[in-house]
Parts: sequence; C-alpha cells; structure tokens
Amino acid sequence: MAGACANEDDELAFRDTTTGCGSCGGNGSNSAKANGYPIDQLNLYGWPNDAGITVTAIKSPLGSSYTLRTSGQELGAWDTTTDTFVAVGEDLVGWTIKLYEEKAGLIEIEILDYGTVPSLATDGPDVSIYELAYHNPANYGELLRSAPTRMRTATT
Repeated sequence: MAGACANEDDELAFRDTTTGCGSCGGNGSNSAKANGYPIDQLNLYGWPNDAGITVTAIKSPLGSSYTLRTSGQELGAWDTTTDTFVAVGEDLVGWTIKLYEEKAGLIEIEILDYGTVPSLATDGPDVSIYELAYHNPANYGELLRSAPTRMRTATT
C-alpha cells in the first residue's frame, strides 16, 4: 500500500505535491505519518517497511481481529478461518489498522472516512482514499489526524 496526504482542513482529496502538506514533514515524501513514523508503504504479508513498521492486523469496531489485505484496489479485512473478506473499502470506516514498530510498540490507526478521487492516469479508474487518524501516544483517547490519505495498493 502507498499513501499521500493533504492538509487537515482540505476535503478528502489527493495532493500530488508536498507543498502545504502539514503532516509530510518536509522530507520530500508526499505521505502521511502516524506517531512520527512514515506510512507511505506497508507490506500486507508481515514484512516491515523501510521505517520498521509492520502491519499486524485490522480490528473491527466490535473488537475482532482480521488480516489486512486488498480486494482489487480496495483495502479489506480477510478472515483466515473462512478464507473470505468480512469488510472491504467503505465498509472499513470505523475499523482500526494495527501496526507495530520496535521502539514505538503498537500504533493503531483509525479509518475515519472513505471516498474516491479521479485517477491521475488518462482514463484510469477512480482511486480509493481513506481518512486516517492515529492515537496520541501521550493521551490514547486523543486521535491525531494524519490528513486524508490516498491508499494505493500495489502487488509488487
């Protein structure tokens, strides 16, 4: 998966530059961060990204944990017991993506909203975007918005 961010005040939309991106950190990345860690790339099969972030699960609002996968270009919650998706795309609003980093420990990202934007490719299909927020490590009850994030899936 890959992400890109926009200012917190913007509508759920994709920004293709880092200009004015309040949560990009000015490092040339166009991707949001959670608890200071870049979430521009996440491997859905257990491998850590370049920052050492590993996806561990996706949790339903009722507390059940599933495996985070993709269904076409959508994020999905996969039940390994039944080999089926239990929620995909906009059905994941209210769910929590669980990440792990050795120093930070558990990082939980809430999916707040879902939308689509036109593809940047000529005649390309619309691309899904998800608005994400992470729990403040100093005050777990406080959600910090990472800004609307265009989650793009890749199988390479």
